Amino acid sequence: MRKSKSSKQRGALHWLRTAVVLLTVLVLGYRVVLIAYRALMAARPVQSGEGLNSPDPQKRLRVLGQRLLSAPADQAVLLALWREWSAADQGGLAQRALTLSHTLAPVDPAVLRARREAAQASGDAATADAILEQLLEIEHDLSAEEWQAWVADWLTGAARGQLSSAARLGKPWWHAYFAHACALLPSVEQLRALDASRTARVPPVPEESACFIQRLLKEGLWSEAETTWRQRFAGPAARASLLPNGDFSGGPDASGLDWQWHESDGVAVTRESVGADTRSSGPALKVVYAGQRYQGPPVERVLVLPPGAYDLSGWQSASLDQTWRGLVWAVHCIPAAGRVAPDSLAQSEAVHSSLPRSEFKVSFFVPQHDCPAQSVRLELERDASKENLPVRLHGSLWFQSLRLMPQY
Repeated sequence: MRKSKSSKQRGALHWLRTAVVLLTVLVLGYRVVLIAYRALMAARPVQSGEGLNSPDPQKRLRVLGQRLLSAPADQAVLLALWREWSAADQGGLAQRALTLSHTLAPVDPAVLRARREAAQASGDAATADAILEQLLEIEHDLSAEEWQAWVADWLTGAARGQLSSAARLGKPWWHAYFAHACALLPSVEQLRALDASRTARVPPVPEESACFIQRLLKEGLWSEAETTWRQRFAGPAARASLLPNGDFSGGPDASGLDWQWHESDGVAVTRESVGADTRSSGPALKVVYAGQRYQGPPVERVLVLPPGAYDLSGWQSASLDQTWRGLVWAVHCIPAAGRVAPDSLAQSEAVHSSLPRSEFKVSFFVPQHDCPAQSVRLELERDASKENLPVRLHGSLWFQSLRLMPQY
């Protein structure tokens, strides 16, 4: 008896579901026919050879109505009708076409973009930005115009709640948003606020921090950039050092404040370990020249030192063919304008040929004015009489345990 009653209940639920599905199909079908009928009645008959390229909107509506009757589930036709009716200020009909296209294809990118456009036209920025988030999760990227619009909404405050939530939840598209915002936001204050919305909730990934630091450097905010770098990239022990990663135990990062390696044709820069069976064991920086013309410093590092006297020291060795213009470690000022000054504050003794492992030292003084940052570079020695003559280098150099200390 119980089984019979249960079977009857299941049968009733089955028929109820079927009835709901049929009713939904009938309603959608009715809406399609109604929209197509409105389009057909709103236009004059179409002559042979006329179509969607006609300059007459009435003729285009007629063609779209005919196509919709032949393909009721074609959301592309519905979107075309939405656009035609929107242009003709037929808001009610346009909304019906857009709603039906969304019902038929709720995650179709073209439908989502049409809904975003409609939301923007009505001043509903929150809905427009929510749709951009859907698009980004579906397509994993946006057009340049869409990125610009979304970043602009951060400035107006329209998207701040949505973006703060995304940062807090660590949504995968947040990194792409931050990268575009880092490039597009007109002021560093705005980027700083966006960065704070992330860091207050979840630690930023290295790419985000690097972009933020690069923007600070571009704006000439050297001290803030250096402090941010130490907080996010330098380890606890390195934070107290004037030259973090001076032992080359870590590779370069993209922030612009760690070692920068500029490889080109004929020069290779690598970080390698020297064997534990020698007194020079440990990590080392290796620079190899292959006989090509010298093109610029292969290694450099930006520092943010207060005015005062300093000593830069380290260990070096070389297996280098004789060259009439040697290599040196040089320290340059970076003025407020941001370009490295051509004249160095000081440079080490030049390496012209092979050299056994030995210590080098550079003493320099950071002036009080127009030297907010400094550049430490491996470069050719300065010689005014030979500046314009080409130099070709062949061989390798090793550097270890670079240190920077204030003079007391």
